[in-house]
Amino acid sequence: MPSDEELVRAWQTGSRSAADTLTQRYYWRVFRFFELKLQWQAEDLTQRTFLLCLEQQDRIRSSFRSYLFGIARRQLTRALRDRYADAHRRRKLGEPSPGDHQTRLSALAAQRQEQQVLLRAMAELSPDAQMTLALYYWEAMNAAQLAEVFEVSHSAMRSRLAKARADLRASIDALLTSSAVQKALHADLDGWARSVAATNLPPPAGSA
Repeated sequence: MPSDEELVRAWQTGSRSAADTLTQRYYWRVFRFFELKLQWQAEDLTQRTFLLCLEQQDRIRSSFRSYLFGIARRQLTRALRDRYADAHRRRKLGEPSPGDHQTRLSALAAQRQEQQVLLRAMAELSPDAQMTLALYYWEAMNAAQLAEVFEVSHSAMRSRLAKARADLRASIDALLTSSAVQKALHADLDGWARSVAATNLPPPAGSA
């Protein structure tokens, strides 16, 4: 199987099949990144991310995955900013805001109570913390790779990651009192978080 780097080189020299292979390899993973926070916009944001990547292919100099999720992070940040601005406008006008929806990911993937609680706890985190943990747990990105995605220093990213994990534990505790689920999550938080990504989920309809 060709590596991302080999596919990027072929893509940059005009190979459409290399571009298609990269899209197929990452489409669902990018969709999942958006879906946790903005379920009803996830497919549109995913397609926009790949379109921007296509337009900016000549700028890819290092990891394709980091470059792709860097675009996705900026798209999600912008979409959340627009969402909050719209909610503020609606409040000023006395209009109802669209309600939050249960994510497709939580509906399909959280087959265990521990997974359900973990996803609910992640949903309560700040957008930056949530994005950090989604990439850390579900994309297995280390601090150096995350630093590239978030465009910060390695040391700053290590601090962010530690805080995000601490915030996740606190969010779990806020959802639960003493329980077997709470104990299980605290005993193996990383394992439970990664178990969601390990669940075999179908891609959204119409995806590549």
